[in-house]
Amino acid sequence: MDSLVKKWVKTLYDEAIDETLEAISNERLWLKGSATVTQQYAHMENIKRYEEYVETLEGLKESFILKNGG
Repeated sequence: MDSLVKKWVKTLYDEAIDETLEAISNERLWLKGSATVTQQYAHMENIKRYEEYVETLEGLKESFILKNGG
C-alpha cells in the first residue's frame, strides 16, 4: 500500500479516536451537572457507547497497521 495512503488512514483513525475521547470528556461533564436520574443514565449510556466505539476504532487501527505495516 502506498505510504501516503497509509498515513491518511492512520490519521483518519487517530482523529476519530481523539474526537470520541473529547466527546467522552464532555459527557462526563454533562453527567456531573445532571439534575435527574434519567439524565444521569442517558449520559452514562452515551459514555459506554463512546468507549466501545473507541475500543473498536483502536482495534481496527491496530489490524490495519499489522496488515499494512507501521
